[in-house]
Amino acid sequence: PLRLIGPVGDQQWFDQRVRPLLGRDVTYEGHLNHADMADLLGRAGVTLVNPRWDEPFGLIGVESALTGTPVLALARGGVAEVVDQHMGVMVSPRPTEEDTVTALSGSLDEAAALCRDGVRASATARFGVDRMAADYEGIYRDAVARW
Repeated sequence: PLRLIGPVGDQQWFDQRVRPLLGRDVTYEGHLNHADMADLLGRAGVTLVNPRWDEPFGLIGVESALTGTPVLALARGGVAEVVDQHMGVMVSPRPTEEDTVTALSGSLDEAAALCRDGVRASATARFGVDRMAADYEGIYRDAVARW
């Protein structure tokens, strides 16, 4: 089954393009709080990240990988910089939507085959709390040294 999460940015587009596809195998879970989203991501086989715009970072890919769930994503914006080959599989957008969907579908098994421990380890090494704290300490040390 496909479970969709996140806010609806364009209600008319959602109602016209997404709502007709909802049913037993495709559900919209809504805009979840962090705990519920982490739980859902952690139980997923793969997280599909398909931004329709060039997001500046791609936090959902990191959040998914930190739970150990592999990412299958369109290589757009910051998502392409965030998700590495240990965290997931990137697919370049194709000339048509149909071609893009075919490319994503063709990469699903590859993403699902990634080792969940390896996915989490890569995400933690690059984006975990210890890494963040160490990076901030380095920035502060540099700032104090220049002062």
